[in-house]
Amino acid sequence: MSAWPLLPYSNRIPGGKLRARFDGGTEPIQLPPNDGRFAMPIHGVGWQRAWQVAESAPSRCRLTLTEPASEWPWAFHADLRMAVEEDHLHIAISVRNESEEKMPCGLGWHPYFSRTPLATLRTRFQWKDESDPGTSD
Repeated sequence: MSAWPLLPYSNRIPGGKLRARFDGGTEPIQLPPNDGRFAMPIHGVGWQRAWQVAESAPSRCRLTLTEPASEWPWAFHADLRMAVEEDHLHIAISVRNESEEKMPCGLGWHPYFSRTPLATLRTRFQWKDESDPGTSD
């Protein structure tokens, strides 16, 4: 069993073409492929980076990632918290833009489970958006 965070975007960006708003205009940005199996960028850059252990305990941990502008043209800071309580796994992911410009952002969580005849999975997801509603553009 495994899992990894998808950030600062999730899924795939066809052709690597991203349009972002700068000073009221829109400029195309070309993102390079980041996985040799695909001709387009996939799943952000967070899954390919070394995260720092900020806190750890037997049933919980907190990991952080401070990423300068690179293949993703905006700098950002990510925080990932995981805790196990009884038979529950709690995961919280946050991303903070560290650039001067506004940054588009999307988050995802990519679980990976081995498929065996005895494997079962029961999930329930809750989502809490803590973004500032005043920054919709």
